[in-house]
This record gives sequence, structure tokens and C-alpha cells, in this order.
Amino acid sequence: MKIVVEEVTTRRGLREFVEFPYRLYRGNHAWVPVLRSEMMAIVTGRAGFVLKDNPHAFFVTRDKQGRVSGRIAVLVDTKLSAAKGVQYGAFTLFDVVDDWEQAKALLDAGTGWLRSRGMQIVKGPVSPTNGDDYHGMLAENFDDPPMMYTNYNHAYYNTFMQRYGFTVDIRLGAWRFDVCAANDHREKLVQEVQARYHYHVDNADMGNLEGTARDIKRILDEAMPVEWADLTPPSIEDVRIMVRDMKKFVRPEMVAIARTDEGRPIGLVAASPDYNQVFRRMNGRLFPVGWLAFLLYRSRIDAGRALVMFVVPDYRSRGVPAAMFSKLFAWGRTHGYRLAEGSLIGEENVRSWREIEGAGGIRYKTWYLYRMDLDTRDS
Repeated sequence: MKIVVEEVTTRRGLREFVEFPYRLYRGNHAWVPVLRSEMMAIVTGRAGFVLKDNPHAFFVTRDKQGRVSGRIAVLVDTKLSAAKGVQYGAFTLFDVVDDWEQAKALLDAGTGWLRSRGMQIVKGPVSPTNGDDYHGMLAENFDDPPMMYTNYNHAYYNTFMQRYGFTVDIRLGAWRFDVCAANDHREKLVQEVQARYHYHVDNADMGNLEGTARDIKRILDEAMPVEWADLTPPSIEDVRIMVRDMKKFVRPEMVAIARTDEGRPIGLVAASPDYNQVFRRMNGRLFPVGWLAFLLYRSRIDAGRALVMFVVPDYRSRGVPAAMFSKLFAWGRTHGYRLAEGSLIGEENVRSWREIEGAGGIRYKTWYLYRMDLDTRDS
């Protein structure tokens, strides 16, 4: 049977696009349903600026009953294209039943749309909000449920990507920490390296959002290497938005900023409670009873996730990640936290990998970011 791909152009079509994963993953204990209202805000451009600010398209396939059986969104990455001098396209929100023909049809439609707009390279899956949500395709460990803002998908997605011609461009890792396992020897070493290299760790000052935003912007500008092909430092306005969002959802005790004794910001770790522990009980809806589940279970969250970690180049290999994690874990132990995750950290950042493991992290998950050159593949 010939697979028909539809471009989604109506609000009803977008609702079907959003609803599909809830049916695809029904009964899967490891999948965590996001709020439907949040996802509708993303695909309509009301939340996040990736789809809002870039040309994009949505495509779906349908089964014999007319129900959506696959989906993909593609976009022109105008910011990255301008920064790197290469025409980059991207895909996101890829989900499909275990059927190669449907997967191929979706990828044909998406890459065809990008090629028609002059894109030379397609990469993904990227986040539709420029965050970690839907960023990377899970490739190892499909048993442990994802923590806040990390992606979960069926294992066969990777088979489809590689069969189509995508290659793994970047591997992203996750490390698990036992927050309760205080190590006196490690804590003593942390104090010694801070004294030796003349730096200390503070919590973020959420009473001074502008100052915090500028400190974070400075760290990101210095810490993001120019050779990272798929990343560019965010603008100060982007960082201001991030800090305002952090104030809403993240306690200042879960944001650590390392500074030299002279006050220069040199490192950042921002963490969040693992709200996925609550969201999995809400089935993607706040009403009629989802809000009650949120209120009942949010105080029982016992895990957190480090959303970002950056250290400026001249302070790498000086124990900065271990010092920042030490401060966060000390607070976590007094507030009922058992576990923490550090993710998503790219394989090119070997030094950070080693420092995270030195801080007690154990590698337990991997995601792939894929890439394909459009001008070398037959259209």
C-alpha cells in the first residue's frame, strides 16, 4: 500500500499531530506524557521561539482507519545558518509506528521540504524550544524513565534513521549521582582545589535577575567552543528569558555559579526537580484532576536533573564541576533528594565527562544527534 504523507495546515491537524504520541506510547512505563496544552503552545509558536522564528512544516502519515500513525516537524535553522555560513535544516518531534515504509515517507517529505528551500545539511532531532526537550534520540537505556526535559523514544527509531542515511554526529550522555552518598574524602578534595585555584561557589541571586543573566551570558560566551557546529551562544535576551523562567520553576539553591575570588563568573550548573515524577501521573492534562496530582506529588519528588553545566576554558581540570555539584548535593540531602542526573553532555566535551565521573557520576544513558548532507543524497 502506498504511504500518503499529509502536510498539516489546520488547527485540527495540529491537535492530531500533538495527540499521536499519547496513543503510540500508551502502556509504556518509561514514557512520560507532557502537558497537551504545553505541546499545543509549542507547535503553534506561543511557547519557545524555534518554530515561531523559523520557517517550518509539519507532516503526518495515517493508518487504514485514518488515524495519525507517524509525524515529523522540519525547520530552517536561520540563526545557525547565518552563524556558520552553511544552510542548516533540522527535524524535531519525530514519532512513528514500527513501519519502515511510513518512517521513510515521513523523512522523504521532511528532507524534500528542506531541500526545496536550499538547505545543505539536516540535523536532529533538535528541541522545538531550544532547550533539552526532544533534543537527541535515545539510543541506550530504554528502561529508566526520562528525567525532566530529556527525550524518550522507541529503540527502532535509530534503526530507521541509519537505514535512511543519517549518521551519528554527536553522542550525548547522562550520568546518575547518588545524592545521599556523601564522601568525606571527596569533599575535602573539593575544598582544597577551591583554595588552590582561588574560586568559590555561590547560589544564583534571583533577586538580581539582570546581574545573574549577565553572569550566565559571560560564562556561556566563554565556554561554548566555536568548533561546536550545532551550537551558538544565546543572546542576552535569550538568557534573560531563561533566567525569568528559572525563577518560576527552579529554586535558587539548585543553581550554582562558580566565581573567582575576584568575582569573575567561571562556571554554571542549573538544576531542576524531576517534575516528570509528577507528570507521569497526570496523563498530559491539568484538568479535571491533573492539577490535584501535581499538588499532591510535587512535594514527594526525590530526584533532580542538572539542566546545564558550563565551565570556562581556563578553569577546566580545576575541579569546578565537582565543587558546584557538591554545593547542590549538600542542599539536596537536607531536602529529601536521593538521585540526580547530569545531562545532556556531548562526547566532544571529554574533559567535562571526566570531571563529572570524578564527582561521582555513573554513565547510564546515551542519545544520538543525527546529521545528513542533503546535497549528496539523491532527491
